[in-house]
Amino acid sequence: MARMPLLDNLTFGSEEQRGRVVRVLRRMELEHLEPRLDEELLASRMPATVLAAVHLARAFVTNPEVPTARRTSLGNSHR
Repeated sequence: MARMPLLDNLTFGSEEQRGRVVRVLRRMELEHLEPRLDEELLASRMPATVLAAVHLARAFVTNPEVPTARRTSLGNSHR
């Protein structure tokens, strides 16, 4: 995640507005990030699951028809 406010990061490369971002965050049960939309959040200080959710939220903001991942685990490469 680049050093920019969360709202700018979630709308990077698109013309989407704050309202759409808020709707996506609520639908993804990430309401706790709404008050922090204007803050610069550091990826290094975010749990990996929240960071992955932010990346998915960005995809859904820019294109709601993004296919979902088949694997639900993150960072579990036990083979």
